[in-house]
Amino acid sequence: MSEDIAYCICRSSDISRFMICCDNCDEWYHGDCISMTKERAFTFLKFYCSKCRDRDPSLKNQLVKESKKYVVYTISSSEVTSK
Repeated sequence: MSEDIAYCICRSSDISRFMICCDNCDEWYHGDCISMTKERAFTFLKFYCSKCRDRDPSLKNQLVKESKKYVVYTISSSEVTSK
């Protein structure tokens, strides 16, 4: 990640904070901008940002379970904050 590239919904080039990448569009998001903690991010098998899920409702965030199977989990728009 380069410091002159804008990331996230905040369009910042700050890469010093925790970030998560969308598995569909490859856009990077600051965890605090989308209400995602590092601990929560590690529970995802697949993470799709709200823009991708809005464009393609078949995309569902998938969580890893201890049994190595996944469940479908959708982050609602109200869980996403913009700065």
